[in-house]
Amino acid sequence: MRNRGAITFAMLGLGTLAALLALGWANLALAQGGPPNRDVRVVNTPAEPVPVKSAARKPWQASLQLDLAEGESSRLVSLPAPSTGKRIVIEWGSAQLLVLRSQVPYIQFIVSMTGNDPSVGHGFALTNVGAYSEGQYVWQSSHMLRLTAAQGMVRVLRAGGSNGPFFASLSLAGYEEDNE
Repeated sequence: MRNRGAITFAMLGLGTLAALLALGWANLALAQGGPPNRDVRVVNTPAEPVPVKSAARKPWQASLQLDLAEGESSRLVSLPAPSTGKRIVIEWGSAQLLVLRSQVPYIQFIVSMTGNDPSVGHGFALTNVGAYSEGQYVWQSSHMLRLTAAQGMVRVLRAGGSNGPFFASLSLAGYEEDNE
């Protein structure tokens, strides 16, 4: 009985080994020569080439500053316009605000077609990172964005708080591409 178990185990092992070798041998044969008649044919002619969209992107960045006087609650600042026939794709934004202790600031980036229609805006979640000087605090934020702004669109930064004085700085980065 004891030999019968060992023989069964040995036969299973040999059978498994034979199956693995057969599979490996078949893959080796395909790798060396491959199946015949598998040519790739391109049907486009020089007169009718495959259309290719230009992938040219030019890096773009902007830095904006905003000062609120005492008593002001918010202000808008316009972004630089894209080049003619181009659009800006903004992918990253960071903000730093310096405010009085009692203020809770906000900052928004807004894109609108005309300035009167419904706009698309992104608010920045700000974090109080500590005191700058006696009675003044620094708030910061950094966000990934996906905003597109073409020629003629209104692009603004809006920041505010309870009542100024207050200073805000916003840096934006992305790229400029053809407006199609």
